[in-house]
Amino acid sequence: MKTDSQQDIYQFISAKLADDPKLVSRRIRLLVFLGYAYFVVIVVLGFASLAAAAWLYTVEHTAACIIPLFFATATLPLIFAFPYHMKEPEGVSVTNAQTPQLYEMVKSVAQELGISAPAEILIMQDFNAFAAQRPVLDFSLRRRRRDYIGIGLPLMLGCTPEQLRCTVAHELGHLQANDGFTSQAVHHVLTLWREVIQRSQKVRIAHIHLAGFAVFYQWYYPLLSAYMITISRSRELEADAASVRVCGPSLCKSTLVNTIVRGRYFHTFISESFRQQAHQLPQPPGGWYTYAAAKLAGDGWQHNVIEVLGSALTEETQMVETHPCLYDRLSAMAKQKETAGDNHCPVTAPGLHQLLLNSVPEERLSAVSDIVVPTVVSPTAAEVLLDSHYGVVAEQLEAAFLARIAPQWQWQHQKSVGIQTCLRRLALKPKSELSNWQEGTLAVNVEFMNGFQQAEQLLRAAANLPDTNPLALLRLGTILLNADQSAGELLLQQAMNADVELIESAAPIIAAYYRRHNQLNKAAEIEAFQYRWAKEAIRQRSFWRVVRKSDKVRLAEIPEELVSYIAEDARKFREIVAIIANEKCTPHEQSHWRLQVVVVFHHKVNASSMARICSLLTFSVPFPGRSVVVGCSIEATALLNHLKATGSVIYALEV
Repeated sequence: MKTDSQQDIYQFISAKLADDPKLVSRRIRLLVFLGYAYFVVIVVLGFASLAAAAWLYTVEHTAACIIPLFFATATLPLIFAFPYHMKEPEGVSVTNAQTPQLYEMVKSVAQELGISAPAEILIMQDFNAFAAQRPVLDFSLRRRRRDYIGIGLPLMLGCTPEQLRCTVAHELGHLQANDGFTSQAVHHVLTLWREVIQRSQKVRIAHIHLAGFAVFYQWYYPLLSAYMITISRSRELEADAASVRVCGPSLCKSTLVNTIVRGRYFHTFISESFRQQAHQLPQPPGGWYTYAAAKLAGDGWQHNVIEVLGSALTEETQMVETHPCLYDRLSAMAKQKETAGDNHCPVTAPGLHQLLLNSVPEERLSAVSDIVVPTVVSPTAAEVLLDSHYGVVAEQLEAAFLARIAPQWQWQHQKSVGIQTCLRRLALKPKSELSNWQEGTLAVNVEFMNGFQQAEQLLRAAANLPDTNPLALLRLGTILLNADQSAGELLLQQAMNADVELIESAAPIIAAYYRRHNQLNKAAEIEAFQYRWAKEAIRQRSFWRVVRKSDKVRLAEIPEELVSYIAEDARKFREIVAIIANEKCTPHEQSHWRLQVVVVFHHKVNASSMARICSLLTFSVPFPGRSVVVGCSIEATALLNHLKATGSVIYALEV
């Protein structure tokens, strides 16, 4: 296959999938085999080299055994990348005795599809559902499969029992097509090669394989990913078709829309409003599922339904997404004939078609003409199908959820306390006395504490100021790009130019924007740029770790008032590698020393940022009095070597 770009690869595979789906499946299996075979051959050669080195040593060819021994030593660290195990599905396992109605519903759907019912049902924390297959060996050593189905408790709280039946039919449709084994094999081999590349980069002696691995990985990883993503989209439509055969197109279409709308409402509003409590509370409060249940079953989501559904219906299917867009899935469902199972229609949301006219083209609205969206879900699928066991499941899931978010919650609370202190300090200053940097900092902190709506004007004003806080440019650019406004890219470019450390945050956002618009070549260019920058950053930081390990290193104790002022910049000396003070300077007077202080910065920090940090350090401990503070970039090795040679002391800052 000759292709010129990543975009060509996706287009080529899509065309092949339309012509011959079985050929694409065979190529995926061949690529999986190739990924394992290449790695296994390298490992086998490593063991063979070890055996050859041992044999040469026994026959007293000591010098000749060095080369095979070196190759074997470089191969052995890579072996630890192989025992990668797929994570078992997380959730609360429920039995038939505990939830008989849920098991009966799943069993009846499986019978209609002509497959065996899953052996286990898991209730999860997410607004999602999945079906999985695991290979197992019985006592006769015959290979069998064990099927799972996972259903999110928030999903059950936001739909009716009939809608959940549609979702279960979709997931069992994947099991009917036997999709699980292929997906797991691809995921396993791709994860294996990520581990191999990372270990080759981290272990110096393994660099002997790195060049060959990198060439193979750069060809293999995007090709196999493209094959798997393309065929996954096709299989989603096949699973939708299985759901329609069981429940009928009208109910399936309404279920899909309900899942999209309530799912985005759950992630965007319910989860976010719950996590916002971290600004005031040091620990996450209880009652998460009680709170989520009331919101999901109610009609509060309707305030945002036009925006969410209008956006979802205007989206196009992306090449790099495993699921087709909402319009494509609804159109495919509408083409299937009505069945006897299509006998339940919840209450229709009034005027939905008319409300969407202003945001969705008329030709697309034809696909949603018969959609029914329930205003209030009562009773919910959780209440009916989990019955008396609902409280036990919710309690177990909530305990696991709160334990998982506790570290992030505590970090956010501590950060909020510091930001609140900063906001109070800035609020006491007249606007005319705020520097450009402080105005940007104020905008960033307001956005963090109160959201984008309250901070939008501040962020836009800061973006037009010279020498503003790069974090303000980063936040505004991120929000605009996530809203598909191309103006955000220029802001992110400005943020990266002002502070190269922001490349790590900004580059993936720009790449994701291009991927959403199917501009895969531009996305690949951005990701390649980020990769080159990360490699250079690791190289330079490794060099300066050697400097920090000098026997002349002392820890610089920064005074509290200086730390609180630096916190307004939201940077905390992040760009400083070290501070070097020349203690052999001759005092001008007996009671006054003038120290020569050099601040060493990461990469090429701009001159204004250097001057700002140096001015803050001029009167700080451990540089008392009228010190002379100057800045230099990390490349100024000659100056640093000179200062070290003259007996200077390196003060390393703990960031």
